[in-house]
Amino acid sequence: MKQLTLAAFYGSKPPILSELIESMNAEVENTALAGFFTPYPIRQIHATLTGLEKITGASENYNANYWNRAGERRVMDFSCLLETLSESLPMQARIGGFSESYDGFRSLGEIPYRRAFSVDWNSGKLNLIGWPFAGPFDDFDFSRQRLLWALRSRWASRCHIRHKYHEQQDNDLYMVLGSLNLPAGLDQAALDALQKEGRKLEWIIRDFLHHNPANLSLSPDTLFLVQYEEEALPPFSSTAWPVSELLDKGFPPGL
Repeated sequence: MKQLTLAAFYGSKPPILSELIESMNAEVENTALAGFFTPYPIRQIHATLTGLEKITGASENYNANYWNRAGERRVMDFSCLLETLSESLPMQARIGGFSESYDGFRSLGEIPYRRAFSVDWNSGKLNLIGWPFAGPFDDFDFSRQRLLWALRSRWASRCHIRHKYHEQQDNDLYMVLGSLNLPAGLDQAALDALQKEGRKLEWIIRDFLHHNPANLSLSPDTLFLVQYEEEALPPFSSTAWPVSELLDKGFPPGL
């Protein structure tokens, strides 16, 4: 069953983001993880603003997260989604730039320096995270307004569109760079050695991000509605519409 999601930076990307991803992929290639890592095509990498998944098999667009988390059948209001989004754009965000001593906010209990990049051994994903900010580029405010969480919260209350991580009050701009595919039957010694390499990679990339921040803009030109069959949004099986088009014409009929 095809589903929908609202994603940032799907397809073509600002050069600063493409260069950042290429630099991180190059660092992976310099480690023992290289033989097990499958990087996503740069066009496929994206940040999910909110999923628009509906209950499988339902004739109405009942929001799946309301059903799964709260047991409630709520029909998603896509016009409200776009109206609320237009009220909130543009939104600025930054990846990197956080020192190890900075603790102005936390994400899932972690300081942003550590949370910005991680190797998740449970999911096998390499993750990159940034955060929205208010104020001019020389006076960042990451904590007082929590802009992305505020937008997701408004979608839930106004439009019946509940973010997957609503309970965590998620303010993360989260991207997956690719996946680790470890062979079956890998012994513990080999796994320990790879995880040690993973920790080394985390240290290298976190330090790189600290010194090479990327300022990004969430705008109608960088946001996309994506209809997908696979959650990773491979381009060959996904269809994308720019939000700039949706704000002018509304959702494509039949979705």
